[in-house]
Amino acid sequence: MFNVCKELRNHMEILPKTAYVQACSTFQAQLKFLPRRSLPADARSLFDQETGVLEVPLSVQVADQVRPIPIMVHAVVTTSDLEFDQSELDFGHCSVRESVKLILRLTNRSLLPQDFGFLGVPKFIDVQPGDGFGTLLPLETLELDVMFSPQTAGDYSFQLTCRTGANRVVCVRCRGLGVQPVLELSHTLVEFRGTAVCSRSSACLYVLNTHTSTNRFTHSVPRAGNGPPAPVGPRRFAFCPPHDAQLTLTPTHGRVLPGEKCLVQVTFTPSLSDDLIKAEASRLLAVKQQQAAELSSKATSLDTPVQPPKKEVVPEPKKSRKPPVKKSSRAVLSPKATSPPSTQQCGEEFGPAIEGLLRCFKDTYQHVIVPCFVSDGDASEPDQDCTYSPHNILYLELRCPVVRPALLLLHHSSGYHTLDYQQVLLDEKVVKKVTVQNTCEESLDLTSSVLDLSGPFLLLNALRALRPGDTHTLLLAFTPTEEKKYREVLELSCSRMSLELTLCGEGVKPLVTCTLKAPAMEFGYVLVNDSASQVIKLHNDSVLSVKFTASLASPPNTHTQQLSVDQSDDIEQAQNASSTADGQSCGGRCAFLVSPAEGAIPQGKSLDVTVTFQPDHESLTHSDTVTIQLSNKQTVCAVDLKGASRHNIMYLSGGDPLEDNLTDATQDVEGPIPVLLTLRSEGGVAAPRSLEVGCIRTSQPGAKKNVVEFVWEGAAVLKQKGFGVEPPKGTVEAGAKRTLTVTWAPPKGTALGEMVEVTTPLTLKGNETEVYNVTLQVLPSQPHSS
Repeated sequence: MFNVCKELRNHMEILPKTAYVQACSTFQAQLKFLPRRSLPADARSLFDQETGVLEVPLSVQVADQVRPIPIMVHAVVTTSDLEFDQSELDFGHCSVRESVKLILRLTNRSLLPQDFGFLGVPKFIDVQPGDGFGTLLPLETLELDVMFSPQTAGDYSFQLTCRTGANRVVCVRCRGLGVQPVLELSHTLVEFRGTAVCSRSSACLYVLNTHTSTNRFTHSVPRAGNGPPAPVGPRRFAFCPPHDAQLTLTPTHGRVLPGEKCLVQVTFTPSLSDDLIKAEASRLLAVKQQQAAELSSKATSLDTPVQPPKKEVVPEPKKSRKPPVKKSSRAVLSPKATSPPSTQQCGEEFGPAIEGLLRCFKDTYQHVIVPCFVSDGDASEPDQDCTYSPHNILYLELRCPVVRPALLLLHHSSGYHTLDYQQVLLDEKVVKKVTVQNTCEESLDLTSSVLDLSGPFLLLNALRALRPGDTHTLLLAFTPTEEKKYREVLELSCSRMSLELTLCGEGVKPLVTCTLKAPAMEFGYVLVNDSASQVIKLHNDSVLSVKFTASLASPPNTHTQQLSVDQSDDIEQAQNASSTADGQSCGGRCAFLVSPAEGAIPQGKSLDVTVTFQPDHESLTHSDTVTIQLSNKQTVCAVDLKGASRHNIMYLSGGDPLEDNLTDATQDVEGPIPVLLTLRSEGGVAAPRSLEVGCIRTSQPGAKKNVVEFVWEGAAVLKQKGFGVEPPKGTVEAGAKRTLTVTWAPPKGTALGEMVEVTTPLTLKGNETEVYNVTLQVLPSQPHSS
C-alpha cells in the first residue's frame, strides 16, 4: 500500500494505491504529480518558494512487514505563466490604406519550453512571426509584430488572446481608430529598377480625390473613426521626403479638386557623398606625395658623391665650422611632406577620386518612406496656409536598389556632371571634349537626347557602339548669341543606364572701343622708301580678354612671287604705266603695314595697333582699308588709309584736273608740269582759290636740305590780267605746308562775261628744282536753268 503525506494529497497521487506482488516478480506503480497554485500554502515545510525545490517523503506499507519502505520524491516546481510587457496596445489613428505596427514582447517565466498560439485573431490584425504560433524556450522573450490594418473607418476595441500548451490564457487589450483620408495614392509602393550611381530612375503616380459625395449608404466616406464625414471640396497635399534621401518629387505640393487627380513624378538619383569623395581625394593625394618623396629620395641618394673617409675624420680648419650635412632620405621626408593635404590640393584629385569610387562601387539597397500630408480643407485664398491634421497622412514606400555604373566620364575637370564653358564672347565658338568609357562586360549602344536646335550648344560628332572597356570622345560646341547665362542638359543613354551632363555657359558681349573717330586715316606725303606711322588705340571694357585680328583689304600678293619672270615684268610695267590707286607697291608688297596683325586685349586694358605707310614708288593715290575684327567676327572699326609718295621733298597740291590727265606730278613729264586753277566770276567778282606747297619731313639719313623755297616767276603778267598771288615767294619748313592764295579783280577794259586766262611758272626748290606751269582761268558763272 502506497501512502502520501496529507500535505500533498491534493497535488500528488500514486496509482494503484494497493497492489499484489507475485513471487520473484516486479511491480510498477504510477506516480502522478499535478502541482496546484495552493502548493506553497499546503506544503510549507516541504516546498521552498525561492528555489522551487520540493522534497516529498512517501512510504510503502508491506503486509506482514513492520517497518514501511521510505521513498523520497524530489521535484523542481516552476510556473507555467506567459507574460506580455504591456497590458494594452494603442494603435492610434491608422489609415484604411496603411498599417500600424507595434512591438509586443512575450516572455516565458517557466523553466520549461512552452508552446503558444494566438487564437481568434480578427481579420484586421496580423501577428508575426509564425502567424502568432511558436515555442518559447525557458525564460525566453520573443518580440512579436502586431500589425493593425483597418479596412473601414471606425473605432476598434478588441482583445488578443494567447493560449499556451498548458491551457494557460494570456490576454492583451487593443484599440485603434480607422481613418479614411480624403485623398489617396494610386500606388503606395514604388520599386525602382537597379539604378546606377550618377544616373536616375523615374516613376509616376497620381494623387486622387475620389470624394464626391457624403452619402455613406452607397460607399464608404472619408472620416476619422465614427466621426462625421469630411466635406466635399478641394484638398491640398504636401510630400515631405527626408533631407538625406536622394529623391525628388515633382510637385511636392499641390491641390486636387473633387473627382480629379494630380500627376506626381518620383525621381531617384543616387550619388556619392561629399565626405566619401573628400576622403578618397585625400588618400590619392597622400599616395602621390609619398611616391614623389620616394622618387626624390632615390634621386638625392644617386646624386650624393662618395667622400673619402680622411676628409670626414680630419676637416680643414679654414672651412666653415659647421660640419658638412649629408643628403639623405630623412632630409626629403620633412614635416611639410607628411602634413595633411589642403582643400585646394584635394580639389585637384576630385575627378580621379570619383572615378575610382565608381569603378569599385558595390551594390546597395535603400528603403525610404515618404509621408504625404493632406489638408483638412481648402484655403479661402491661394496664398493662405491650410491646416494639416497629423492623423490624415498618406505614406509612399520607395525601394531603391543602387548598382555600379556602366558608363564613366573620364578626364573631366569642370565637375563630374557639369561641363562649364565659363564666359564666352557672343557668336564665338568654343569646343570642349568629354570622354565616356564602357565599364561593363557587354557592348553598349550610345544614344543622346536632342539639344535645343535654336540653342547655343551643339554635339559635333556622332555616337557609336562601345565594346567593353572602349572609350568615345564627344565634341561639344558652345556658341552664345545673346548676353545671358545658358544651361542645358545632355542625356547619354544606353540599355543599362542614362548619364546626364549639364552644359552651362554665359554669353558676354565684347565691349571693345576704338579711339579713332575719323573714318579715314590720312598719312599725307611721304618720301619713297621712307615710312610714316599712326596708332589706332583699342580699349577693352569687357569682363574677359578679347582676341582680335587686323587685316588689310588689299589681297596678298604672294602669287606674284610664283609667276614666271616674263609675267612679273609685264605686271610691273603695267603698274608703272598706270596711276597706282591701290595699296600695293611696285614690288608686290603692300604699301601699308599693320602691327600686330592679331593679339588679345586683357580685361580693362588698352592695346595700340600701329599702321605704317611705307611706299616704294611715287603715287598720289595710295589707298587701302584696315579692318579690325574680334574673334566672334564682330567688326570694331574699318578705317580707310590714304597716302601719297614723292621722290622729292617738295610737293604742290590743289588745282583742277586737266583734260589730258597730266595732273599727277609723279609721272615723268618733260619740261614744266602743267597745273590748272579755275576761278568763277559772278557780277565781276571772283571767289579766291588756293594752292598748297609742302615740304616732306624725312628720317632718311643723308638728307641735305629739308627746306623748300617757292616763287611766282610772272608776277607782272599776273597783275596785268588782274590776278594777285599771296605770298609771291617764301619758304616751307620740313613737315609744314603753306597756302598760296590766288585772287582776281577785273582790270579796266575787261568785258563782263569774258574769259580771262594766263599761264605763269611756279618754281619749287628743295633737294631738286621743279617748275609748274600754272594756268589761271576766270570763267563767268553759268546761268541757273529755271
